[in-house]
Amino acid sequence: MSVTKGKGLQRLIAVALVFVMVFAQCFCAADVYAEGDAVCKVTVVVKDKDTGEVIENAEVIFTDYYRSGTEYPVVEGITRNEDGTYNVPYDSEYDSYYRYYAVAPGYKDSRGKDYNGNPQGAKIVVGGDSMTASAILLEKLPASERLQGAISDAQAEIENYLNKDDYDNDQQAEIDEIIKKYQDRIDTEIEVGEETEETATAKIEALNEIVAAAKKELDAVNTSQENINEEYVDDITFVTARGEEQSLKREAYGKFSIKLSRFTKGTFKVSGNDEDTNVNWNAKKGMFYQSAGNVVPFEIIDNTYVKGEFLGSKAIAPTVDLSQAAGTIKDCSVTYTKNGKTVTVTFDLTITNDTKDESIEALKDALAEALAGKAEAEKIAADALEALKAAEAERDAALAAKEEALAAKEEALEAKSEAEAERDAALAAKEEALAAKAEAEKARDEAVAAQKAAEKARDAAIKTSISGLSLTVKAGTKKAYLSWNRKSNADGYIIYRSTNKTSGFVKIKTIKSNSTVEYTNYNLKSNKTYYYKIRAYKGSVYGSYSTVKYVKTR
Repeated sequence: MSVTKGKGLQRLIAVALVFVMVFAQCFCAADVYAEGDAVCKVTVVVKDKDTGEVIENAEVIFTDYYRSGTEYPVVEGITRNEDGTYNVPYDSEYDSYYRYYAVAPGYKDSRGKDYNGNPQGAKIVVGGDSMTASAILLEKLPASERLQGAISDAQAEIENYLNKDDYDNDQQAEIDEIIKKYQDRIDTEIEVGEETEETATAKIEALNEIVAAAKKELDAVNTSQENINEEYVDDITFVTARGEEQSLKREAYGKFSIKLSRFTKGTFKVSGNDEDTNVNWNAKKGMFYQSAGNVVPFEIIDNTYVKGEFLGSKAIAPTVDLSQAAGTIKDCSVTYTKNGKTVTVTFDLTITNDTKDESIEALKDALAEALAGKAEAEKIAADALEALKAAEAERDAALAAKEEALAAKEEALEAKSEAEAERDAALAAKEEALAAKAEAEKARDEAVAAQKAAEKARDAAIKTSISGLSLTVKAGTKKAYLSWNRKSNADGYIIYRSTNKTSGFVKIKTIKSNSTVEYTNYNLKSNKTYYYKIRAYKGSVYGSYSTVKYVKTR
């Protein structure tokens, strides 16, 4: 009886340990709200306050209901499903209180604000598998304000689309040029005036097209990691037990992969790494297979200086099907030292359950070995016959060759003298050619530098010639009269307006003629002060701004 109880206790302890390890693994893997041990699918509808229509591109933000310091902290771990619902964590033992509000381009929440300027939102008590929260009503911004906000958002979206730290200096410069190009397009093509809903919507659509074009061009810039992969990918190979080498496959620029059967026997290796240095293999996900009822990590790495584990075995799953041993591990990496430089190459590894390739290869090996034995025997016989014939031919040829050798010796001595003379002449010609090439390259570089200097001087001269505008502003009834001195070298003028003397200026008019030196700004509010400034332009060169002038309408 005591033996039976002892075994039962051991099984109970083993099951408990497995449960604790699985629970710990799941808990560590999840990035959820600290107080939540369950998840509720919450439906929140966001509507236009005036029309009642659903705002499809709205985003719902959940915050802690109880104030912490001077803010309502945003709840972590909430994800959005494809059907628009939200997975919200909560404590299954107690009620979980949250606040929620919504944000959407072109809309505002007119309810009270918290200390950070965010809407305080509505209260919701989360529990159960699913629930529907009260709808959120957002107020649509005026057309001009909505367009101005869309312009600011588009400029910021282009500016922050890429993380420049992921790129080399040359690529960073290329990214800056692309960003400037499309931000300049927005400044030039999208003007804010007295907008209607229709004109604002049309301009926002044009704005979205500019942003999409900018993203497409930015996506074509290669990252630093892609450049490193391209340079060092040939160092990484997989060697099968039969000694066959398999290289990484190029899927796109800087993106590589390799596909193996989990029944393949072999070794990943790095070539050309510095001697007595570490090679570290890493993957973002572990893979396992089941052998004789035990879970075993799938390991295929064997290198003299390997440190760390390629397919991590620290996370232990209680049960694993054979199918779970297959799949694709994204962003595998190997870090090693080459010529004193630390190099990291990334790739994707796909493991399959296919055994057919291995069986066929084994049969091929056996057949090849048999054919090789037969071919070797035939070759020995053929070689013996050929050797006999060759010996007879060599004897006859030796006699003739002796006589020819004597004659050839004389010719060789003469040819040697001629070759040495030609060599000396060729060396002299080569030195002259190199000197001429250096002169030509120097002249070319000086011409390029001169051209750039001329272009820079031209632009500076143009800017000087179109600067110095003197702006005069006079008040009218709900309008303002503007006039300025003509710049004959300009293509036209750009007028900016603001209700603040030092900030908030918006381009209101582009005049495409240098002879037009007057402009009337209609549809202004009465008894209101407006500030104006102007500058001239010629092509892509802009003159300096005029002094800010203001006027108070009647």
